[in-house]
Amino acid sequence: MSSRLRILLLAALGIGLLLILALTITDTWGGVACVGGSTLLGVLALLALSPGARSYISIFRHVNRRDAPWRAVPLPPARRTSRPAARPAARPVCSTLDQLRALTPAQFEEFARLLLVAADYRDVQRVGGSGDQGVDLRMRDPAGNLCVVQCKRYAGSVSPAVVRELYGVMARTGAREAYLLTTGRVSAAAQAWIGDKPLHVWPADRLLRYADQYLGSRLAATIQAARRVG
Repeated sequence: MSSRLRILLLAALGIGLLLILALTITDTWGGVACVGGSTLLGVLALLALSPGARSYISIFRHVNRRDAPWRAVPLPPARRTSRPAARPAARPVCSTLDQLRALTPAQFEEFARLLLVAADYRDVQRVGGSGDQGVDLRMRDPAGNLCVVQCKRYAGSVSPAVVRELYGVMARTGAREAYLLTTGRVSAAAQAWIGDKPLHVWPADRLLRYADQYLGSRLAATIQAARRVG
């Protein structure tokens, strides 16, 4: 069926419906209107059921479904983007204890001196040398009493022999108290030998705690200053 015939068919159908509506309202045609309207509707119904009209109706429905403005239009698939390159793992920061153990004996003595100065001990001096009699540092406590200090860069435990030696040094020098600063630990046997003697051992955990307490934000700078010692 041509496009012109389709248009005429639709126009005739519309006119017929309008005519029936008008005749029914005015009732001027009586039974003639009913017969004529019925005949016109029958003709239009036969045309509408013809193969060409059915083809046109199916085409119209297809176009209407395809172009309906309210139907959601599927979006194109999202583009895959490549993942950003993984950042290299951060290098582990060297711990404070590792930095202290990496110092030379003279540098560790200098670090201990700076720490004791920050802890309000007075006249803290490095002794060292062949005539030091086993004393690395000499100082005076807040009351003015003489104290001697030994510095041990140990990774293991302090044995009883070490604390016995320090006690002998304290007796020979006439010091009131003795201190042992170490990056290691104190064995149970050494701690038992010390008992109530005036020997004060700062093992690694206590050394780090006092360093954080007395040096605080200056800890890294203090270690750097100790490294300048030859």
